[in-house]
Amino acid sequence: MKLPPLNALRAFDAVARLGGVRLAAQALHVTPAAVTQQVKLLERSLGVALLRREGRGIELTDAGHRLHAGTSRHLRAIAHAADELRPQGRRVRVSTVPSFAVRWLVPRLKHFTALHPEVQIEVGADPRVVNLDDGEYDLAIREGLGRYPGTETRLLWPLHVLPVCTPGYLRRVFGRAPARGWPKARLLHEVDHAWWAPWLDQAGIAGVDVASGLHFSHTVMAITAALDEQGVALVPRIFIEEELADGRLVVVDAQAYVTGMGMYLAWSAARAAALSPAAVLFRDWLLAQARQEEAAVQRLPRRRSSAAAGTSPVS
Repeated sequence: MKLPPLNALRAFDAVARLGGVRLAAQALHVTPAAVTQQVKLLERSLGVALLRREGRGIELTDAGHRLHAGTSRHLRAIAHAADELRPQGRRVRVSTVPSFAVRWLVPRLKHFTALHPEVQIEVGADPRVVNLDDGEYDLAIREGLGRYPGTETRLLWPLHVLPVCTPGYLRRVFGRAPARGWPKARLLHEVDHAWWAPWLDQAGIAGVDVASGLHFSHTVMAITAALDEQGVALVPRIFIEEELADGRLVVVDAQAYVTGMGMYLAWSAARAAALSPAAVLFRDWLLAQARQEEAAVQRLPRRRSSAAAGTSPVS
């Protein structure tokens, strides 16, 4: 039995898993040309074509699909076994949704790494729900209802959303009669969440075209548009604490809409006992950080809605 070139197989696996040569190159910290060269080496070794070009992208051939199906799980298992042998299991791989990675996780990683500089954190910002059983990721942070088959989960935060904009936009659109400003306000939507209609209904605000405004695929884009004074974003407070604290954003109306969803931390139930010490350390830090920040938010003073009652905005 002759093994194929393992470096070439690793490059092919990255291309097949991530869907492109450039993404594979970024993941492997090499050039796209190096990835292409390794895939061609593997194809010559096996005597079959593994990839074909489709327009601007690439697709796996039938042989490529068969090879990836037969090798990807084993490559993950090899990587996991190697990690368990390394001193203290220093690497932690975390999958999360892009907006949470950008708005919350990445800015706080410096606090964890200051406490534990020996731990290597790898963050994968990906909207897909990953399979935690295959060892590619140790932990996942997901936005949803917390029901993920085959996992153990802990709630980090319930998602309560608030309407926010810049102080300048608030003055320009809502002025001295905030209740009458809503029909003129541009709504900034996150397309996966239809939260504006129930929030407006709950707040008793009529005359607003809920379908109008700007629509974005990620919460972080809606927040960026709000910071650029393009409208009012309806977003979870945990994503905008820094902007509220320094006054770049203000809450237009203090009535929070309880979405019924939350940010959940998950790990494989089957592999829970095999989590590395570093993964357990990072998991416990995340849970403690979430409890601390939720407690801090609960201690903030509550004021009556500005847009409904005509009072000053809440920040």
